[in-house]
Amino acid sequence: MDKSFDLGIELIGFVSLMPINDFCKENFVDFNKLNLDSDRFIMTKEFKYKNQCKCNNYLYIPEKIIDKVVRVYYKNTFKPGKLFHGIIYDGEYLKTGFNGGEIIK
Repeated sequence: MDKSFDLGIELIGFVSLMPINDFCKENFVDFNKLNLDSDRFIMTKEFKYKNQCKCNNYLYIPEKIIDKVVRVYYKNTFKPGKLFHGIIYDGEYLKTGFNGGEIIK
């Protein structure tokens, strides 16, 4: 995070892989284990939709404390088969939803 801040990046987003195939399951990163609850991260917002997805916003205070912070966002979708909103890219088409929805033309 401090390296990002040194490069002038003040907004960072993390989106976890959804468990839709073996590759995603094997390479999943659990953001809850990244120590985002330390004293250098301040959670500003949390959103949960049932037990299907979770989003959190944080402010990160860089080690070199000055007058700026880094805004951090992360999203984790646990059960993509139950969510029918949103837009996905399947490698060829933009589609609605996570369940092979309609192609957006």
